[in-house]
Amino acid sequence: MYQVKYRLLTEEEQNHLSQEFIHYLASNSITGEDWESIKQKKPEEAQEHFAIFSDMVMEGAIDSIHYIELKKEDSIQIMACLKEEAKIVQLDIKDQKFSFLVAKDIESLAKGSIQLNDLEAKIFSSDLKYPTERNLFIFSMLKQGYQPVSKEYWNNFSSLIKK
Repeated sequence: MYQVKYRLLTEEEQNHLSQEFIHYLASNSITGEDWESIKQKKPEEAQEHFAIFSDMVMEGAIDSIHYIELKKEDSIQIMACLKEEAKIVQLDIKDQKFSFLVAKDIESLAKGSIQLNDLEAKIFSSDLKYPTERNLFIFSMLKQGYQPVSKEYWNNFSSLIKK
């Protein structure tokens, strides 16, 4: 039996990707009539096809993620997920009047009306060799609460750190 690498698609995701699933079935020489028969007579095989399709979708989605972040009240960590390793930049603050979870606070920092020195900030950066394959690592980080961000966001954050 096929072992799911990431996770099965939700019903909502499945409905949204129904045309892609039909193309997947067709690429495996499974007609609509064949599919109905498989679902009725071989539910394990049907589940296996769905699991393989789910992994294909997840793999494609994760391939397109290159930057992720995790925000907490007093810290923000951003990773650039390269092919072989992740570049990590983390900013920790001690000032309890500031929160990375408050958009206004982040805007003030970005505009320069709040300085990192005023926040008793500590900046860390490092490189991390992936403990597993890249996409499994990113999937694990997403399950822990990391969110995809843009390259522009990464560049802006990195330049803020260099100031």
